[in-house]
Amino acid sequence: MRVSDSTHDDGGKLMVDLVPAEAILAVAEVLTYGATKYPANSWRETPDAVNRYYASALRHLYAWQTGEQQDKESGLSHLAHATTNLMFMLWHSAAKRTYTWKTYPPGKGNKYVT
Repeated sequence: MRVSDSTHDDGGKLMVDLVPAEAILAVAEVLTYGATKYPANSWRETPDAVNRYYASALRHLYAWQTGEQQDKESGLSHLAHATTNLMFMLWHSAAKRTYTWKTYPPGKGNKYVT
């Protein structure tokens, strides 16, 4: 398809303008806070990353679900923390990092699985 000089063919391009800026900025706040506690980008080298970030995301989601909006330590949104953890999991998955998913035999470590 020929496109005139005054237009661009944006077909097939990612529509990054659909990503809410508020969400990106909230994740950036969490990352900035994290960089004051740990070396910047150290999440990339976290051992057992997928399992650890999954557990952390759930803790933040459960806290939010029970009515706690902000993380007590950072003062930032639990949803922003959970989103950051999910982003870390996505990165590790996309980077094809190897990990072992933790599973528990019935009655061992997970009282809700029988």
